[in-house]
Amino acid sequence: MKYLTVCLLCILLVACGSETENNATQINNTAKPKEIDWDALIPAGYLPDEIMEKYQDQLAQFEDDDPQGDVIYQKMLDEINNSPLNPAINNQYIKLPGFIAPLVYQEDRITEFLFVPYFGACIHVPPPPMNQIIWVKVAKGQEINEEIAYSPIWVIGIINTQGQKTELGAAGYSMSDATIELYEDEVPVL
Repeated sequence: MKYLTVCLLCILLVACGSETENNATQINNTAKPKEIDWDALIPAGYLPDEIMEKYQDQLAQFEDDDPQGDVIYQKMLDEINNSPLNPAINNQYIKLPGFIAPLVYQEDRITEFLFVPYFGACIHVPPPPMNQIIWVKVAKGQEINEEIAYSPIWVIGIINTQGQKTELGAAGYSMSDATIELYEDEVPVL
């Protein structure tokens, strides 16, 4: 009887825990997202400019086509590509403006993409550091028409520090079931 009571208690705890977790997700999805900028993806105290400065004098010693310069440049890129993520924003419900680099199409609509802070990132070499790239899978009904693929958009959803490696670049963050809004800069009326 004691064994049966313990089993029933465990089942109830698991069932209640799952319901609480589902409710938390629903609350996060119905709450207003926190609007952030790209600097929020960089942890406090991390200064990416220091990496560039560290290699600048070494790179200046070589011509553009010098293989030794390429080795130094690759070291710098490796360090930039391993930029740390900001754990403080993990599982936060956010809204962020930016641009897309399409990855997956369903018919003529984009369903997965890399989300980046500036137009052309990931298409041009080198891509931004991984802490400035978010792999995004849109929610059903939020697929992006090719006509707006080059326009700035808002991405809204729960950001995670579980990244993805793609053919265009390594994303440090991910977001599933994201919703999309066109980014429209407010123009003051004169």
